Amino acid sequence: MKRIALSLSCLAMLAGCATSQVPSAAASGTVTDHERVAAIERAAASLGVRVIWIRLPQKNAAATGS
Repeated sequence: MKRIALSLSCLAMLAGCATSQVPSAAASGTVTDHERVAAIERAAASLGVRVIWIRLPQKNAAATGS
């Protein structure tokens, strides 16, 4: 019985995440900061560390001039 209740609660949480809307980068006026990503990945590689990006660094689109 506990397994069924746990499974149902997990499914309910996942369903809630699936229906949430994430604002697009174009709508928020931000773009990925590729220079910062490259700098972080170079530093990590020199230390022998692997980077797994969850959320890429962003910068204002107006700052890029586009």
